[in-house]
Amino acid sequence: MTPLEQRYRRLLQLLPSPYLEVRGEEMVDTFLLSVRKDDPEADALAEVVGHPSWGERLSIVRLAFDLRCGGRHAPPRYEVLGGAVRWCVAAIVLIHAVSAVQLLIGDVWWWHTGFWMGDSPQWSAMSWVSDVGAVLWLPTLMALAMRRPRVAQVFAGLATVPVLAAALLETRLLSLGSASMDWVAWGWVVSAWLILAVDVCVVLGLAAFHPEAPGLRPRPWLIRGAVVLMVPNAALFIPGMAPWLLADGSIVWHLGAALGAGAVLLMGRGWTSEQRTQAHLGIALLCTLALARQAPYVVGFLAQDGTSTLPAFFVVSIVVQLMVTTAIGTAFAIAGLRQVRRLPRVTYAPI
Repeated sequence: MTPLEQRYRRLLQLLPSPYLEVRGEEMVDTFLLSVRKDDPEADALAEVVGHPSWGERLSIVRLAFDLRCGGRHAPPRYEVLGGAVRWCVAAIVLIHAVSAVQLLIGDVWWWHTGFWMGDSPQWSAMSWVSDVGAVLWLPTLMALAMRRPRVAQVFAGLATVPVLAAALLETRLLSLGSASMDWVAWGWVVSAWLILAVDVCVVLGLAAFHPEAPGLRPRPWLIRGAVVLMVPNAALFIPGMAPWLLADGSIVWHLGAALGAGAVLLMGRGWTSEQRTQAHLGIALLCTLALARQAPYVVGFLAQDGTSTLPAFFVVSIVVQLMVTTAIGTAFAIAGLRQVRRLPRVTYAPI
């Protein structure tokens, strides 16, 4: 086996094993034939120093993702996995879009009351960029609902740029400041990078809406869920209620996971077994990402000295959110994995 063939075989390990068992040798032969030049010396040199091209690598990565996030004609297990990813991605895009509406309403409200204007005559450029990035999730949701996943992916990618800038800024401030041992500072930095990682996963996960996969269909219960997600924003206009409902900015994520779980329990009885499995795993993924993006900041904040001086409602609100989301995610993950084990093993018919 030549070094070039070894490199191609290592690259193909990204593909599912059942797929490789049927089509792996054919793909290796095709790749090796594509690099031959009918020149013995050039071919011998390529077999030693040659490498898969970037185009070939990207095509294999994309094929591996498409196979595992299958559509209607994929093996049942991969069809379920693809449906779970689409469930989770659609929920996060909806949460981001609702958060963007809340952000716009909040900006208008605070600008109207003059609260910010009294402290700072102008918003910083970073604040403007962050607001624009958040608002880009609205056209992302619209493009996804119109079955234009590639357009949605572009908007989502642009929306992550301010998140990357914020993560870099937090890291830079930590390196320049004197709070290198401050739990809160470290919590902010780790949380910023995890928030970026979650958004990048969403951008990549939008590829699961490929042509063979069912698109996002707006449903009445989905629209009602978006309206309910707006409820925390009402706290801005109710004196004395804002601290209780907005003690943690991630409440929309936890509320979204709870609403999704309730929708599955109420309306999932008429679904097929595979549809319920997709929904269960999708909710479990959503809960996992919600916890991942929030936990480092919470741990850092609650572990610092002087925790006892924090308002009780702040601690109680965050702890309750984390406990409820953990319970929902665990229950749905167990139910989904049990159902997956009942599905037939993945096989591919030989060509």
